[in-house]
Amino acid sequence: MTPHDSQLFWRTLGACFLVLGLVLGVVVATDEAYSTAPMRVARLCAFAPLIAGVAFVVTLQRAERRGELRALAGLGASPWGAAWGGLCAAWLFGGVASLLVLTPLADVTALFPEPPLTSGWTVGNNGFFEPKRGIEVVADGSLRFLEPGAGRAAFSKPGGWQAMSTVLPQALVLPAWLAAPLRPRTRAWGFGLTLAFTLLALHAAALGRLSTILLPLVAAPIGAQLAVALERSRNQVTVFAAMLGRPRSQRYP
Repeated sequence: MTPHDSQLFWRTLGACFLVLGLVLGVVVATDEAYSTAPMRVARLCAFAPLIAGVAFVVTLQRAERRGELRALAGLGASPWGAAWGGLCAAWLFGGVASLLVLTPLADVTALFPEPPLTSGWTVGNNGFFEPKRGIEVVADGSLRFLEPGAGRAAFSKPGGWQAMSTVLPQALVLPAWLAAPLRPRTRAWGFGLTLAFTLLALHAAALGRLSTILLPLVAAPIGAQLAVALERSRNQVTVFAAMLGRPRSQRYP
């Protein structure tokens, strides 16, 4: 790392812990009374990509005001090359938090909303009916025994691997996506879709309707936008290098 990268790394890492402290205060103040410490740790791990992203943006804005990013851009650095130190800090913070959900310190059941449990009784045409046992209570109080039906599947209780499969891709993609030169409307669409996919995936995994293999796809919207931005940046650097008559830098895409 260059001195600029090292300075940006420590600034971003310090900002990560500062934002973490603020989020921790909000979580403790607003959590349910029955929430345990491992449940709070799991929620903080789920927020880790966003925490790292906020810290990364704050650090980049400070570097922009100081003129550091503009100077590097003038030397031909890409947005990711100029922010390399901050990217490494954000990846480190988010990656450690993503791996923490695999340990006993985090209770990942707090991330997967459990479907509400009922007694199994439903209102039928003639009265109340319990399909699992095949018991029907008629309006006049008499009982009828019918053929039992299939009951609802039990709550699958996803584990740490499912939680990591959801959080880690976002921790890896989000910082680089924030450094990409995207329009505000495009960025808003990508973030909104990623948030919607994440909530949908957590609910679907809790119901056992979504495989662990598909959970990393929650970061697909911002990942696609990042891929497009990287390709555009690579093409621009190639054109500028050709105009200046010098080989393209190996460090900056």
